[in-house]
Amino acid sequence: MSLPLTLPPYYLDATATVQVTLTTSYSTAVVSFYNAGMIYYTVTLVQQAPVVTLPSNLAIGSFVIKSGKLTLQVPGSMQQGTVTLNCQYTDPAFASPQGLNAVIASWTLDQ
Repeated sequence: MSLPLTLPPYYLDATATVQVTLTTSYSTAVVSFYNAGMIYYTVTLVQQAPVVTLPSNLAIGSFVIKSGKLTLQVPGSMQQGTVTLNCQYTDPAFASPQGLNAVIASWTLDQ
């Protein structure tokens, strides 16, 4: 496949999603947070800076990331590439902050 390559969205709740696009190489990932189709926040992860701390109280509609980080794992011949979201969040379904540690995207070198 050719780049850029947009991977399937990861659903945070009914309207909030996060989507990863691989750009110039399989080791550069643009991570975008959407609510109801509108972009709310974007950050780029690269091999040289594979961990990014998200802003406190990042609101994607009613889904609010209180604190969190994104981590890029670059693909190799023996492992998939991944982007992981590790955060504490609130939304209307929960009275107190909840934890989320999820692989939001994965890919291989030949994808």
